[in-house]
Amino acid sequence: MKNSLHRLVVGAMASTLLLVGACSDSDSSSDPGPNPPTASLQLFAGNVDASGYVDGVGANARFGLIQGLAADGSGTLYVGDGAAEVRAVRRISPAGEVSTLAGGGTAPPLTDGTGSAAGFYSPRHVAIDANGTISVADTLVSGASGVVGAVSYVRKVTAGGAVTTPFQTVLFPDMHGLLVDGAGNMLIASGTCAPPQPSPPTCTGRITRYSPQGNSTTIIATPGAGGTSNILRPTGLAVDSTGNLYTADFSSRTVNRVDPVSGAITVISSGSSFQDQPSAVAVDTAGNVYVADSGTHTVRKITPVGTMTTVAGVAGQPGFMAGALPGLLREPRHLAIVGNDLYIGMDRAVAVIRNRP
Repeated sequence: MKNSLHRLVVGAMASTLLLVGACSDSDSSSDPGPNPPTASLQLFAGNVDASGYVDGVGANARFGLIQGLAADGSGTLYVGDGAAEVRAVRRISPAGEVSTLAGGGTAPPLTDGTGSAAGFYSPRHVAIDANGTISVADTLVSGASGVVGAVSYVRKVTAGGAVTTPFQTVLFPDMHGLLVDGAGNMLIASGTCAPPQPSPPTCTGRITRYSPQGNSTTIIATPGAGGTSNILRPTGLAVDSTGNLYTADFSSRTVNRVDPVSGAITVISSGSSFQDQPSAVAVDTAGNVYVADSGTHTVRKITPVGTMTTVAGVAGQPGFMAGALPGLLREPRHLAIVGNDLYIGMDRAVAVIRNRP
């Protein structure tokens, strides 16, 4: 009797162990693993509805007018704040702390110096080289010092806030984009439309390369009436991992890839895709191109095969709403990619898409 009972208990335990093992194997094979991080839109620094000049953290900071945005390898952002009451290069730490790197004081325009001892006309486009030196388009507009149109000096700013003007005798007309490539060359996008504006306008778009010694090479120069050239008024520059240039074109409403050697232009998106004003581009390591479409208050994504989707914002609905995508944006004009995040510069605030799609 005892032997029979012992066999019964042992058999039941073995069956239970087999069942648990089978369940464990089944659960393991069907486990999809952790879910991928969810993309979200967040306010990073500033206030969409309020301008000013206040250094601080996150929403406590204030910007006068954000006219340029770039990121370095550590995730620190640099902003050209061109408002008349600011005229400074601002820095935003990865934690969202805004400080003034250079300018913002009472120094006269075009004054070289460190920190607030430096003076700017109106800092606009910014770019950063591999050594962390910042190039800034310091722009004079019509009426300033007898200027007609808009011309820019290029200023250099070190990580310590020391400002110099390497090409004091060189003025760059109608600058709409600035980039420093891996070799230290400065690339400038510019475009001029003949006044008064005919319909279609007659425009000349250029992308020019300047060596560290100041020697210039024209990559493209494309005059033509609207529709005869896709580079009429390039308004932003980006470079991919192979060295190809990308530009959004404000006038032709296109996004173009440009061979940096031959100047060959490939249209990657055009026509009704952009209802108004593509203003900036950024390219990730996978070759996806992100476009700030300020006229529709959206950020678009163009894949390497040409598929375009809206990542953030709703066309025709300006504002700001954080949270799950698409949220709302107000006139996004500047973009910068840091890791998996996409930073978006608006007039008075910087937002970020965490875990960008």
